[in-house]
Amino acid sequence: MLPAMRRIASFIVLALVLAACGGDGDPADPVELGVPEGRACSDALSLPSEGQDHIEVGQRTTFATDPPMSGPHWGPPGGPVPAGIHNQAFPDEATVHNLEHGHVIVHHNGLPPEVLEEIEAIVRADPVQMLVVSRPTMPWVLAFTAWTVAQVCDEVPDDLIEMLRTFVREHRDNAPESVP
Repeated sequence: MLPAMRRIASFIVLALVLAACGGDGDPADPVELGVPEGRACSDALSLPSEGQDHIEVGQRTTFATDPPMSGPHWGPPGGPVPAGIHNQAFPDEATVHNLEHGHVIVHHNGLPPEVLEEIEAIVRADPVQMLVVSRPTMPWVLAFTAWTVAQVCDEVPDDLIEMLRTFVREHRDNAPESVP
């Protein structure tokens, strides 16, 4: 089977599985994000919402994806995290609140400093609803998330800046409570 057909078949199977489960994104059934063989990054993948309930600050939950794309999250003061560039990780329950508000999150894990500087320059130039955070526990070197959407990379793509700009243009401010 050709690689493109395998990807399409994989997405169809995933859609059928989610539909059979009622599409509720039950965190007991995690969804593995993945990069197709021979590529640096996946395409952007959309999944049904896992909900948007506020939970008590400090309460932890399990998400269907890593990094999460939606789901229960902390209300103030636990989230959202202030937009901008952060050199630390935050609890998912805090950053999912950012997603609910229409933010795009750039998660990184072991990026070369010069690549991180390029990403930070893009975010400084267009900081509205943008968040850059370290995510040392994820299996990817890079992931972009927005409400119910993720794109992950095993390695830094040649077209990183264009890919980031496209993801932001297509997915920022597209969430249940989009507010800057």
